[in-house]
Amino acid sequence: MVKHLHLKTTNVVSRDQMMLRGEQNSKLYGAVTKEERRDRLGEYFAVNWEDEQVAMGEVKIVFTYLQSSTASKQHVMSETFPASTTSGKAEFDIIGEAHREGGRILAWKAELFRGGKKLSMEHSYLWQ
Repeated sequence: MVKHLHLKTTNVVSRDQMMLRGEQNSKLYGAVTKEERRDRLGEYFAVNWEDEQVAMGEVKIVFTYLQSSTASKQHVMSETFPASTTSGKAEFDIIGEAHREGGRILAWKAELFRGGKKLSMEHSYLWQ
């Protein structure tokens, strides 16, 4: 399951939007100056995964995305977990300079591999 957060502003959202306010506070935690807070703006993706096949090899989450300024260039990020892991969370952040220069995320896909074999994939509506 992929959870997406687009942090567009450092202005604190209203108390009526508790979930969004909590996410915003979490991402901006520790950023004191305007520059530090501005560098936290961008898009955050959290990939939660679960697989019970422990002995089948290490787990790799591969996150591929397209940005508005880089046209069809695919950007790839990945995170690896030990073979003994049966569930986890991989976080992929496109923030700061990477987000300012590359622009917003147009499409993305997240793939789960264990021992080099693809087990599952989730993607955005615009991914082809």
